[in-house]
Amino acid sequence: MTNLETSPEPTLKCSRCDDKSCASQALNHEELALLSQNCCESTFVCNETILKEGSFTSHIIYLRSGLVKEFSKDDRGQEHILQINGRV
Repeated sequence: MTNLETSPEPTLKCSRCDDKSCASQALNHEELALLSQNCCESTFVCNETILKEGSFTSHIIYLRSGLVKEFSKDDRGQEHILQINGRV
């Protein structure tokens, strides 16, 4: 990942956020507090790679706004779009 901007303090307080994912809606108050202490908000530029195919991550990525294209490449290097997700 390049051009990753993270804020030193979590800017998203999960317990007060209106944009909760269905997974975080099932958490209790203590779990939401723990999540809020360990989150950071990142900004990506257009066409920047967030994750590469086959790589592992220890984080949950939640799209607050914008579009994300999920794709794979075949043996010839041709790109095949698997899905496009987004929030505007």
